[in-house]
Amino acid sequence: MAETTYYTRNESGRLTMAQHSSGNQKAEEDAKKDTDAKVKEIDEIGNKSGSKVVDQLIEAVVNAHPKPPGKQD
Repeated sequence: MAETTYYTRNESGRLTMAQHSSGNQKAEEDAKKDTDAKVKEIDEIGNKSGSKVVDQLIEAVVNAHPKPPGKQD
């Protein structure tokens, strides 16, 4: 005699989620790797030229030359 397995709605839902979420997990891992690589790249750029940007920003704030907006035609 063959054994029949019956699932409640919650069990069935959990099984379905487990089957379909594995693809999402892989996509999340790939996205995390890409994000971590991009953050590392941005950090390197910041370390290389960050002080120059700060100096330019301070210069622009300290030596501001406000001008009224021009007329629009």
